[in-house]
Amino acid sequence: MTPPPAATPPSASAAPSSRHGKKHKQRDDSNSDRTVFGGSVRVEAHEVVDDVAVFGGSVEMLGKATGDVTVFGGSVHVHPGAHVEGDLAVIGGEANVDDDATIDGDVVALGGELHRGSRAKIGGEVKMLGEEVVDEDHPARSTWDPGRLFRFRTIGAQITKTAFLFLLGAVVIAMATRRMQLLQSEIALRPMRSMALGIASVVVGLVLVVLLCITVVGIPVAIVALLAGIFAAYAGICAVLSAMGSALVAHRSENPYVHLAVGCAVFLIAGFIPYFGTFITGLIVFAGLGAFAATRAAGFIPVNR
Repeated sequence: MTPPPAATPPSASAAPSSRHGKKHKQRDDSNSDRTVFGGSVRVEAHEVVDDVAVFGGSVEMLGKATGDVTVFGGSVHVHPGAHVEGDLAVIGGEANVDDDATIDGDVVALGGELHRGSRAKIGGEVKMLGEEVVDEDHPARSTWDPGRLFRFRTIGAQITKTAFLFLLGAVVIAMATRRMQLLQSEIALRPMRSMALGIASVVVGLVLVVLLCITVVGIPVAIVALLAGIFAAYAGICAVLSAMGSALVAHRSENPYVHLAVGCAVFLIAGFIPYFGTFITGLIVFAGLGAFAATRAAGFIPVNR
């Protein structure tokens, strides 16, 4: 009797192609990556996608994402019933995670806002601006503190303002050294008089601007006067900071830029002190305006004899 022929095993090449073909078919039917530049992505409730990446646009998530959802310079909204199996990251934008939405990974919001529903299910950590705040009711989970966002923005604004004053002061010193020295001398010799003149200058300036705005012809003049007042205030502030730095380090350095840098450092530190920083800023502004008025716009207005 002839033995039956042995069953021929499937070829090795056939099995992988079959598997790859099945996976590719599933990916075409249900899963796919969504990458959009300057547009919006909307995943419906019946859709299943892989990774979602949007640059300068928005994401409306109603369905399921098996990967990560990342948004740069835009917004993302995870609606109730939506499911993100990976991480949710928003850089420079806004994130909204509604109630009954599920995110298995982390939620990170850098340089933007994060709104989380009380019944939102987040399996990983929730970080705001790279800082983690642990929720006492759920130690394994973390949440974000809005106070940290406010403090971060306050510190950034103070640093930016101080850097701008230093650059402006350096330009004024380089282009009008003698006029800056005139302002510094007035502040150093008569500081209280400068502050009083500054307060009076603000009151008189506001009254004049209001009177000029009554007529149509006076509106352009009021705008020019307002811009001149803003420039005078900034120049006066730089002069005050330079005078402060000179009083502190004049025995060590005669470089006016060093004096300005030291004064800006004192201004930066004082700005971080609650209430006191605002008070010091007001005194500096009034003293600078008063010195500008006492020296007749740093010598630009001639004296009629």
